[in-house]
Amino acid sequence: MRLGANLPRIGDYNELVVLQAVRQDAGISRAAIADRTGLARQTVSGLVRRLLDAGLVEAAGTEIIGRGKPRTRLRIVPAARYALGVHLDPAVATAVLLDFQGEIVDRLADAELLDADPFASTRRVAEAASALVSRNGVSPDRVVGLGVATPGPVDLAGGALITPPWLSGWDGFPVRRELAALFGGEVSFDKDTTAALVGEMWLRPGSYAAGTVLFVYLGTGIGSALGAGGEIVRGAGNAGEIGHVVVDPDGPMCPCGRRGCLGVATDPAGLVAEAVETGILRPRPGPATPRSIGLQFAELCEAAEGGAAGAAALLERVARRIAEAVRMLVGVLDAGHVVFGGPNWQRLERYCLPACEAALAETRKRWPEPTVVRGTIAGAGVGAVGAAAMVLDERFVPRASRLSAAFETERDRA
Repeated sequence: MRLGANLPRIGDYNELVVLQAVRQDAGISRAAIADRTGLARQTVSGLVRRLLDAGLVEAAGTEIIGRGKPRTRLRIVPAARYALGVHLDPAVATAVLLDFQGEIVDRLADAELLDADPFASTRRVAEAASALVSRNGVSPDRVVGLGVATPGPVDLAGGALITPPWLSGWDGFPVRRELAALFGGEVSFDKDTTAALVGEMWLRPGSYAAGTVLFVYLGTGIGSALGAGGEIVRGAGNAGEIGHVVVDPDGPMCPCGRRGCLGVATDPAGLVAEAVETGILRPRPGPATPRSIGLQFAELCEAAEGGAAGAAALLERVARRIAEAVRMLVGVLDAGHVVFGGPNWQRLERYCLPACEAALAETRKRWPEPTVVRGTIAGAGVGAVGAAAMVLDERFVPRASRLSAAFETERDRA
């Protein structure tokens, strides 16, 4: 929970502090907000009035404590604001419409939206996102903006992808600028692993306000994102690129010249190729694409669930490699939470969770607080949900950077 600041001219920041308190605890009263934020009760009453007038919160009954006046309970209005999110994954592009509470109002997933022509692709993506708004009868003035998540690494300042392996023709393409022109509104941009963690934080408000959280994304490739003290840690923009962490010195050769890098050791394309070579899967005709690899990887997981020993052994080996990377990263980062997500997480959960528990067993003996390992609350579409959550996060979460800006403004006016 952020503490408020009893200074003039930073009411906007304090308003977000109060809004966050309501998001974290539906049914909270004004008095409880004042106790948690450190703001004066009179200040809280004024800020709550502003939020009620803006339609962001509403009364949710009353509670009686002692002999005093009944206290009004407050909650978020889900239909107050909306955000659109798009995940440009090479296997399938996904768009979602998210309400203010973080619930998916509508979604669309289409493997045909993206191709080698980024201009045509972004036009189709913008049209698909706009269709979600119109077909659900949402007033456009309640849509805060559009968020877009792409595979990393990315150029955050330029809003562009950097050498995406499965999206030929997209290197350096200014996807944020083009979508902003087509969408006609604000566009937030980041890589999908970071967006996924933002989504997890938005849907579990307050759960990661202290300590460090590591998000591990399992999709066409593997990546991670890091949060500390409720804030995303981006580094220069691409923190979390863990593909070259060595997890198996006897593993497959990586293009970097080393063996057993996490990226190649867990690559769905490599696993599918191995499964075909060993007879676990039948080969598919035609060139390998992210879509075809995804379908074959699903077949591999189904074979393992059906009792195919070779398939299960392959996925258990992958899980041990992922768990070894998690063990190292938890030790380096002192992460109190590890959250898994991405399109392939649900298929690998039954293997990864036990492997991570075993890998972290020794570490937990030495640390006062055990690391919590779990899956994301956002489901398989966490990339798109996170993209939409980025929009809401930038607008409605009280960040330290906003408070710093408020102090600078106060200083300049003094």
